[in-house]
Amino acid sequence: MTEIAQNDMENFLMKYLLIIGDGMADYPIPELNWKTPLEAASTPQMDSLARNQAILGMVRTIPRGVKAASDTAFLSILGCDPREYHPGRGPLEAINLGIDLQDKEVAFRVNLVTLSEKKMADYSAGHITDEEATTLITLLQKNFSSEGIFFYPGKSYRNIMVFKNPAFDWRKLITVPPHDILDKEVTAYLPRGDGDKILLNLMERAGELLSNHPINKTRVDLAENPANNIWPWGQGEKARLPLFRERFGGLKGVTVSEVDIVKGIGKAVGLEALSGTGWTGYLDTNYQGMVNAAIAALKTVDFAVLHIEAPDETSHSGETKLKIKAIIDFDRKVVGPAVSALQAEFPESRVMVMSDHITSLRQKTHTPDPVPFLIAGTGVHGKGAPVFSEKQAAASRIYVKEGWKIINFFFNPWSK
Repeated sequence: MTEIAQNDMENFLMKYLLIIGDGMADYPIPELNWKTPLEAASTPQMDSLARNQAILGMVRTIPRGVKAASDTAFLSILGCDPREYHPGRGPLEAINLGIDLQDKEVAFRVNLVTLSEKKMADYSAGHITDEEATTLITLLQKNFSSEGIFFYPGKSYRNIMVFKNPAFDWRKLITVPPHDILDKEVTAYLPRGDGDKILLNLMERAGELLSNHPINKTRVDLAENPANNIWPWGQGEKARLPLFRERFGGLKGVTVSEVDIVKGIGKAVGLEALSGTGWTGYLDTNYQGMVNAAIAALKTVDFAVLHIEAPDETSHSGETKLKIKAIIDFDRKVVGPAVSALQAEFPESRVMVMSDHITSLRQKTHTPDPVPFLIAGTGVHGKGAPVFSEKQAAASRIYVKEGWKIINFFFNPWSK
């Protein structure tokens, strides 16, 4: 599979919709009679697509030896080999927040977390509200900006911290995502390496400020998890990624997502990032609003990414029933209406449905194994399958070994 030339795109101009169920893929688990959540969930919309001459296959979005994470997976999905282009999670999310990193500035993703008895009790501080999080992040900004450490509010527990001219080499600092250590004692996972003492001191002081804030005292009174500390991770310098339109025949596109990392990567490659009311990133998100935004955008652009976070969030919590609900909602409230509207509005159109990576219910974290995808629509004449699942996708024997080529396969499926 090679990159699409300009004349190829002129011959096959149409609308392309990529729908991603974040962390939807998984492994068979005993409580589901050794089915995966995707197999156990009722998914008539995706199954209908699979039966309609779709191409099913598996794709390795996480290169071997690379950390399994949403940022590495989404870089692959948009055609960027993470081994070459990954700048760090923090810089990518900073782009979406409008933070223009300068030379020698280092951005961290910083979670508001709940620590209890030295354990990571909650990587999201109870999915703290945007308003509460902004107040707490503003408090940290007021207290640390004089030291050249700047805090920027994002969405809920997801925020950004920037060091100006740090007195350490961020490349020699090891940090761990907090969602990878849920319910574990944090001592072994604290920052280590060059600059670790600086970060540990910062975390200690931030914890004192946050624990004593009225917001957290109220949360404790209400039996909600308090945002009683910060957890910095995913550090790096300014991102420089190849532009999407220059690689794929001038295609213009948008991202429709609830999370900064997806929108940040999209912006870094030249896609417009859309936002909307009630896009929470959880089971209560405004699915209809997101679908409507993606379809409306396709009236003026060629390509839209519709990214849904809920399957990933429920996987990190280890709650099987909630993950199945997230997948059912994804099928019924996203895939069904989005594909129906796409076909009605744009007769010449193609859709790809996929998971970006596995988020294991049993491990409560991401893993690097291949994930299923399906492609259907104009010009697609695959063998199809009875249902869309990991097992059926693997049975097709179509395997995209280099995940950064999957987007070209979507645009040009007869090239494999």
